[in-house]
Amino acid sequence: AFRESAHYEVVRAEYDPKRGKQAYRVLVNVLPPPDLGVLIGEITHNLRSALDGLIWQLAWRDTREGTQIYVSRSDTAGAGFGAPVRASNAAMGPVSGVVAAPRIAFAGADTIVIAYTNGPAGASVVRAAVSPDRGVSWNVTDPQLNTVVRNADSPAIAPVSAGAVPTLGALVVWIDYRSGTFINGDVYRVRVGR
Repeated sequence: AFRESAHYEVVRAEYDPKRGKQAYRVLVNVLPPPDLGVLIGEITHNLRSALDGLIWQLAWRDTREGTQIYVSRSDTAGAGFGAPVRASNAAMGPVSGVVAAPRIAFAGADTIVIAYTNGPAGASVVRAAVSPDRGVSWNVTDPQLNTVVRNADSPAIAPVSAGAVPTLGALVVWIDYRSGTFINGDVYRVRVGR
């Protein structure tokens, strides 16, 4: 089969400044079968058809209650969205301080996780809002993921999966500047929503 690794190899990887992404150069040792394009087209069509019925979630920073994270859900594959709901919570109320940089991921079953930063400049923390029911309700208080209140920055989030188990929660990563300056940050991570 053409997918065997001996039929092609990555020759060089480099940063493409025009697209802002990594570009890979591949050497093809064996020409692909002529029907490969048809197979890729069928796979793309089937994937798009499967995604058309999924529930969509949007998360953003909103200023109607200070600064909070709000989310809106679409059961119609993006054709329309429901009323916005506050996802950032502290004892069932708004989170104090400034919130920013929401990142959202599906974490398995019906769980959705939003990672975000919270706090005044120079003392931000990373928190995680978790919904166990596809965004209908959100946890009472968002847990603080970093243990030191000191310049947490740039959260990112991705689903965690293993083999036949599709998703085992979400992995939240961030840069942590525990020294109190924005020099020599370390990458920290926590698994959420399993």
